[in-house]
Amino acid sequence: MTSRSLNWTHLVACLLVGVTAVLLSFGALVTTYEAAMAVPDWPATYGHNMFLFPWAEWLYGPWDLFLEHGHRLLGAATGMVTLVLAALAWRSGTRPAVRWLADAVVADADGDLAVRMAMHPQ
Repeated sequence: MTSRSLNWTHLVACLLVGVTAVLLSFGALVTTYEAAMAVPDWPATYGHNMFLFPWAEWLYGPWDLFLEHGHRLLGAATGMVTLVLAALAWRSGTRPAVRWLADAVVADADGDLAVRMAMHPQ
C-alpha cells in the first residue's frame, strides 16, 4: 500500500460522496415533482440507449423528463464510481476485510444488474 494509491482511493471516495449527494438531491426533486415515471421504459429512454439519448430532447424537453433521465444518469455514474472505488480499495487494501468488502460491492453490483436485466428483457 503506497501513499499514492491511498491518495487516489481518498480522492475517488470524496468524488463518490459528491456524486451521491447530487443523486439524492435529484431523487428528492423526482419525488417532489412526481416525475418518477416520466420515462416509461428502462434501461432504455424512449427506445434509445440510456447513455445515447439526444441531449436536445433531454435538456430542452419537459421538466419531468429532465429530472427522471438526469436521475438515471446520475445513478449510473454513482454505480461506476462505486465500482472504481471498490477496485482501488481492493488494490490498495492490505487488510483482508477491505478486500472482502470490495469483492462484496462488485458482486452486489453484478447481481443487481443481472436481476434488473432479467426483469426487463429487451
